[in-house]
Amino acid sequence: MVLPLETVFNECAGTLRAHPPQRALEEACKLLRARIPAYDWVGVYVIKGRELHLAAWAGAKATQHTAIPLNTGLCGWAASTGELVNVPDVSKDRRYLSCFSETKSELVVPILVNGQPAGEIDIDSSTKAAFTRDDELFCNRLAVEMVPALRTLMKTGFTTVPPPKP
Repeated sequence: MVLPLETVFNECAGTLRAHPPQRALEEACKLLRARIPAYDWVGVYVIKGRELHLAAWAGAKATQHTAIPLNTGLCGWAASTGELVNVPDVSKDRRYLSCFSETKSELVVPILVNGQPAGEIDIDSSTKAAFTRDDELFCNRLAVEMVPALRTLMKTGFTTVPPPKP
């Protein structure tokens, strides 16, 4: 059953308030993947120095990209510019840093703390043009809800998700 985005938003917002920061992000990623069929892989990256570090994710498999230099790939570009990226066909965007062969489209939404990029929500889909303006608005609202968790993680530190073993 596909739930309305507002229902999923409320569920995620409650989860973000109910758990310690890193677990809250992990649970939010799981909810997004479980509730929205087009969201095949969902991750939250946090900026540490000049890199994005994977703090939480949900998907069928882990990504090798647990640390991404700023300005590298769609994620690095979004984190460097603070601009949302919605790519309907990743094969046509030279910035795309391939994670999964199944990925056809990607949505990257910066999480801004004090007006500056501090992290991002990264969503991959195996469907071309999977993300609409509604997804963009929904994820922007969710990014605002994630700010307290990111603020805490930036102060106290967090465990970068390790890459999968070969």
